[in-house]
Amino acid sequence: MKQVLIVLLLLLASCQNAHDFRSTENRVEQISQRYGTSWKQEQIPGITSPLATIDAHIQDTVDLRDQIQTQDSREKDVMLLFLEARISMLKAEKHYQQARQLDPRPLAVIRTVGTDTQVDKTFVNNFSCDNRKEIAEATVFLDLSLDEAHTAINQLDLLMQKYPDTREIVGTNENRALFYRGALGQVWSTSEINKLLLHKCV
Repeated sequence: MKQVLIVLLLLLASCQNAHDFRSTENRVEQISQRYGTSWKQEQIPGITSPLATIDAHIQDTVDLRDQIQTQDSREKDVMLLFLEARISMLKAEKHYQQARQLDPRPLAVIRTVGTDTQVDKTFVNNFSCDNRKEIAEATVFLDLSLDEAHTAINQLDLLMQKYPDTREIVGTNENRALFYRGALGQVWSTSEINKLLLHKCV
């Protein structure tokens, strides 16, 4: 009888975690829609929260996090972890768009031909030392975007690892949030190639 009671208590706690997380996810989605997007549809590069309103979007999400932080709830850890991931996502999107404003060239494309690794010549040919200041600033923003994006993904992974009930909402495999599918490797390649090209301007 005691074992049955323990199992029931664990199930109730699990259901409560799932309920609180879904409620928080719904609030995050409502905030996202207010700014014309959906958190599960965003990715880099791709659909992002608009740069013109992203600071307000971040602040609204921070306000929600701070509100939950003050709650006396055993389940708030799952909600806070998700909100931290969401804030990192938005910061990554902001920095990526700041980079694109400064340097609108398409991201670098790297191809493997046999045993050789080649960079798309268009990207290199469109580089000019005359624009080195803007490109250098853009590269800093790309690195900041990558840092925040990887933080967000790590936080979402930790969320689903610690709280398995959240997997259905965040999504796994083909149903996972599109942020996981962003071409972050291409963003990294662009940053690294920029640094090599900038070095030649010195």
